[in-house]
Amino acid sequence: MGEDGICLECKRPTETVVNYKNGDTICIECGHVIENNFIDELDGAPTNPNLKSGHLPTIIFKPNGRSSSLASKLRRTQNQMMKNKQEEVVMKKAYAEIERMSEALGLTFGISYTACKILSKLDKKNLRGRRV
Repeated sequence: MGEDGICLECKRPTETVVNYKNGDTICIECGHVIENNFIDELDGAPTNPNLKSGHLPTIIFKPNGRSSSLASKLRRTQNQMMKNKQEEVVMKKAYAEIERMSEALGLTFGISYTACKILSKLDKKNLRGRRV
């Protein structure tokens, strides 16, 4: 990728997609692998840039539809501690549903992350006030 955001292969201004599983950075215009085997050097707590707070919460699910008393207590405590705005709570539920479906389908993290980014863009444009 050139310094001005132009792919060196197709010579067009472009955005890139990152495949975290393979460590590749890919041009979305022509599919050229711009960088491969990169090392993710992020440290610290996981974040989600699609959320206003930026924090990626831990979500406690019921395993196989059953709930132990400890899991119920943890879930209740977590819900009491989370004092987020309603719109962010809805988006977190939507992101959790995307993650759940991605795991069920065996999709990579990059695909589910991209789906969350698309949902975030749609929310900013024309899905405000709609149920997810």
